[in-house]
Amino acid sequence: MAGPRLPPGLRTAKTTLAAVVSWELALRLPGTTPPVLAPLTALLVTQITLVETITGSLQRVGSVTAGVLMALLVADLLGLHWWSVGLVMFVSLVLGQILRLGPHRVEVPISALLVLTLGGTPGVARTRVLETLIGAGVGVIVNAVLVPPVYVRPAAGSPWS
Repeated sequence: MAGPRLPPGLRTAKTTLAAVVSWELALRLPGTTPPVLAPLTALLVTQITLVETITGSLQRVGSVTAGVLMALLVADLLGLHWWSVGLVMFVSLVLGQILRLGPHRVEVPISALLVLTLGGTPGVARTRVLETLIGAGVGVIVNAVLVPPVYVRPAAGSPWS
């Protein structure tokens, strides 16, 4: 049985706040105009519970980092061609499975493709990772601070009472 019900719209408000704060913080990064990835990350990682938000944040940051590193490696070694894009997609999908990145595993090839097609430079890669860190961090903080739901069974309903 769940604890007290949350007010209607609270999750929506928390997610919106996390996205807006992420946007504002990411605006301060050099070369980030517009900083779409930070609020997108906040939107995707902010979940009902704090544990789900932290888990999603860690998976997303891991996925983005793996994809960015893949893109930097391929950009230097192979360049941008149809076959290098295909290779990056294949290896990134396998890597996401191996690393057990859950629902965020698809972010490995997405990040790799974005960085690869935007030039495969360390600057593009750094911005991608920093924006993701901002969005994930803000999502966790907002969810932790603003009325995180607590799921507790009443003692009377437990088998030990």
